[in-house]
Amino acid sequence: NEFYSLRLEVWGCYDHAPDLVNVTVNMDDSTGVTWKVPDSLLAAIYVGLFSEYQLFKSLNPWGPYSQLASTYLPTDTTFNDTAVNVHTTAYNYQVRLVLNNGVVTHFSDSIQSILLTGVFSPDSSTIALSWTPYWGWANPKYYIRKARAGTQNWSIVDSTYANSYIYTISTIPADSGYWKLEIMTENYGTPLLVSESNWIYFTI
Repeated sequence: NEFYSLRLEVWGCYDHAPDLVNVTVNMDDSTGVTWKVPDSLLAAIYVGLFSEYQLFKSLNPWGPYSQLASTYLPTDTTFNDTAVNVHTTAYNYQVRLVLNNGVVTHFSDSIQSILLTGVFSPDSSTIALSWTPYWGWANPKYYIRKARAGTQNWSIVDSTYANSYIYTISTIPADSGYWKLEIMTENYGTPLLVSESNWIYFTI
């Protein structure tokens, strides 16, 4: 028996998508999205083939996704989404790159924002916190943080790798007032990336 082989060489194809690297709730009222271009796509951008980044959004990680926005500079790799309700919904994002030669990359992996919810105990002594998982980086460590309402003077209460936590409300008179809680995680990398949740308010 005789066998034949066929060798194909394909040029000008770009098989990688931009890397979505972070999604965070910004100041309890919007969602910030950040992505970067992998090295495999830099050559196409440097030779003038860049057209736009297209950002897509969904209420579910598996879709369907609809286009939210475009950015038109190779270095414009962030977007702040204000068409959100960060207190009730976790939002999912994907991004892709469009070249001016007609090539459209496939979508990046999706990342979901952190949605924090809390249930007060009947005697208001504790808050059962739970939040959506964050998969912007592997094995995220979540920090439970508190601050007085109207300030950004956050302090760390505790940390966990779980997606829930029982917060005990202080009974110390000096702590009386209006407070807020959030969840924060960071990648410990370069560049440093931080993802935060919405805020939950309570009174002591």
